Amino acid sequence: MKSKNKSGFSLIEVMVAALLLAVLAIGGAAVMYQTGGNIQIQGNKRIALELANEVLERYQSMEYKDIPASDTDTISVDGIPHSVTVNSTKEHFPSPSPSVADEYKQIEVRVSYR
Repeated sequence: MKSKNKSGFSLIEVMVAALLLAVLAIGGAAVMYQTGGNIQIQGNKRIALELANEVLERYQSMEYKDIPASDTDTISVDGIPHSVTVNSTKEHFPSPSPSVADEYKQIEVRVSYR
């Protein structure tokens, strides 16, 4: 009797391994794509936060009477337009004495981008 000496992999084993590799590669690509999108979103949020801080610092250096009720500005960062909208409202609080001002302005800064 002749004995068959088998070595190597069968076609089914190779196909299963290729399928498993393909599934892992697609999953890895999806994770990388998702991560890249999240990095872009976080970058945009960082830019928006820096613009809002810049606007607030500018308003902080203004005299109280010079703060406008609303203001809109468009700033382009890396070719991406960012719209900065500032709204200020006067608020009153109970004053402990007549000599203390009973008014303050609340400032809201909104930054929108594409």
